[in-house]
Amino acid sequence: MTVICVEWLVLLVLAILLAKWGSAWIESLYWQQRAILSYPERVGKEPGRRQAFLAGGFFPAALFLSLAGVPLETLAAKLLLVWFLLLTICTDWEQEVVFDRMLLPMLFLALPFFFLEEWSLGNRLFAAAAGGGVLFLLALFTGGIGGGDVKLVFVLGLWLGTEKLLWVLCGGAILGGLAAGILLLARIRKRGDFFAYSPYFSLTAIFLLLCDV
Repeated sequence: MTVICVEWLVLLVLAILLAKWGSAWIESLYWQQRAILSYPERVGKEPGRRQAFLAGGFFPAALFLSLAGVPLETLAAKLLLVWFLLLTICTDWEQEVVFDRMLLPMLFLALPFFFLEEWSLGNRLFAAAAGGGVLFLLALFTGGIGGGDVKLVFVLGLWLGTEKLLWVLCGGAILGGLAAGILLLARIRKRGDFFAYSPYFSLTAIFLLLCDV
């Protein structure tokens, strides 16, 4: 019982520290790239709420995976991905942007896990190319999907493979469509307005990571 309590405390402290660091990183990216933000006047006004979201998202996920007895290397991979997805959710909800400076380390951190036996390089490269390609075509012809969404799906393909990425695309499209419909009905958004889909892809991916234990 004592060992379990210590483990929970370590995960809680880790979640809090990561939340503070992640929030500070987001703020620094906002200040460095203000020109691409949708709401630059909001910069610096939401660190407390953001830290609560990051810690509140990471700690339950880490605790659940730890209690499920996930092997250490798989636990590390899942928590890395969960963490970066939480960061992208914050930036897209706050400023409708997914930073390349977050996606690039997220991409390169996937590479070491290809050496694990269950990671199929060919399958994941195909998932990245196909998923990113499909979203790129949708962005090109519909204009309703941003470049950040395309890049995020490409990176998720490397992490998840074809089967899980297909679920991410379907689940994200459904959740995003429902959210967009609610915003339209509430007259918060109008037809033709840009809508951020990447948070819903990310939420679906986190759900799949927690279910696959």
